[in-house]
Amino acid sequence: MKGNDKTGTWYEFKRNGELFLILNYNSGKVSGIAQEYFKGYLIGEYLFDDGLMDGVAKAYYPSGRVISNVESFEKGKSRGINLYFDSVGIVKEISVNDSVFYNSHNITE
Repeated sequence: MKGNDKTGTWYEFKRNGELFLILNYNSGKVSGIAQEYFKGYLIGEYLFDDGLMDGVAKAYYPSGRVISNVESFEKGKSRGINLYFDSVGIVKEISVNDSVFYNSHNITE
């Protein structure tokens, strides 16, 4: 590793030893799939290219079973259709490039 150029898979832990992030680096920049954890549960998967979010990002409720949202990114910026779900998997909001087209106001969590 030259200087601060991280390469390969890196694991980041909280002070209590709990796994927080799994990141893949290429020449010091996050690249590929990054995974975020909370209390042992996968709560997020993000695609990176050259250090920027690029592709589909998925966030999960702490149960790890239902996706809370799916967003598309291009070179670090939100692009395309974004879907947001309640804890049982029902769509509660649909937006395109930050413009909301559907929003359910009768959601109970």
